[in-house]
Amino acid sequence: MKYFLLPCLIILYLFLATSCSEDRDTLSRSWRIMKVEMKEIELKHNGRKDVQLNNLNIQGRLDSIFKNTHIRLYERGEYAILFQGGDYVSKNWLYDYKTEQITLVGHTPMQEYVLKKIDSGKDWMQVELTLPRDFSITAEFPEFIIGKVSLLFSEDHKYEEGETDLLEPHRNEWRIKPLKKASKEDIRKRLVDHLSYILDYFQLIEDKQQSYFDTRLLQSPLKFYSHGLGVASSSNLPERWSNTFYDQEDAITAQKMLGDALDSTGDYPKGKTFIEEYRKVIEKMRLYLEN
Repeated sequence: MKYFLLPCLIILYLFLATSCSEDRDTLSRSWRIMKVEMKEIELKHNGRKDVQLNNLNIQGRLDSIFKNTHIRLYERGEYAILFQGGDYVSKNWLYDYKTEQITLVGHTPMQEYVLKKIDSGKDWMQVELTLPRDFSITAEFPEFIIGKVSLLFSEDHKYEEGETDLLEPHRNEWRIKPLKKASKEDIRKRLVDHLSYILDYFQLIEDKQQSYFDTRLLQSPLKFYSHGLGVASSSNLPERWSNTFYDQEDAITAQKMLGDALDSTGDYPKGKTFIEEYRKVIEKMRLYLEN
């Protein structure tokens, strides 16, 4: 009997291991959130009694946060999220094949996203999202909502082309706010990485033959004009770019270094397209900062 049982256990183990691997491989791709629906939503008051759930336009606010957000799940266990507003998050993800639950590990427990797969097809997946604890939907009324949201994922490769993957964490390290004040050398390297990202994005646009580009993705103080390129003034830096630095002083230092790099490029070049002109200037800026 024991000789018969052992092969059965081995077969069962291999089946479960293969099933788990296949599920994870199926999930490991690039997704875009196409639809957001409220499920079980409750308002957790933050000391105010005059705010009602119906008055907060929860559906609209959830759409503004999640709809058109891109999520990349990597086989190696990392994930990257690019929210439609341009914010970027990356850490590790876990999958429980028994419960079909995906956990996007946060930097704190309150930032953790738990997704339960409800249904799926060849290139789509419906999941139920349990909102992180203390999930706030508005700065005007800092009330927290708790509950679950239905999300429809569709496979999408907007930020991928060939070997280029703009969601890849190592390409986005310049977005991550440092834990301590940076040296000028640290800032210089961040700027080189930032400009390299912009150049990669423009290359992807050309490879995809797109006729437009989205400056929100770039999270940059660069100002793109018709046949011109500029840098935002130190008193008017984009908040989302300043937030990638330890403090405002470091952000202003970076702004000045970018300005010096732009000044070094000389006469503005001519090109067949605006993007071709931008690329020529930014390549010179990067070279200036690298030397």
